[in-house]
Amino acid sequence: MMDMKKFTDQLETQTKQWQQQMADLQNQFLNQSGDLKQQYEKQIATMNEYVAKSQEMLGKIQATNEAAWKDMADGATQSFEDWQNAVQSAMGRYKA
Repeated sequence: MMDMKKFTDQLETQTKQWQQQMADLQNQFLNQSGDLKQQYEKQIATMNEYVAKSQEMLGKIQATNEAAWKDMADGATQSFEDWQNAVQSAMGRYKA
């Protein structure tokens, strides 16, 4: 089980990376039109959802104590890994 501090640090770092990836996508789709632009916009919307979920999870974890963290650690870690995989998969589909 990952300790709470390490997990929250990792979650914060990943959230910042997703935000940078969204900014990069926005810059890429500014010069696009039609279907490609729609794909970029869809990807950004998906990433916004992941960022919001990670920020919500981060807030919940930071508001808890170490004992409660032990109860939620496995589920939180699995959710985070699932989000990372989903974003990575989606990014692969929309690279120009």
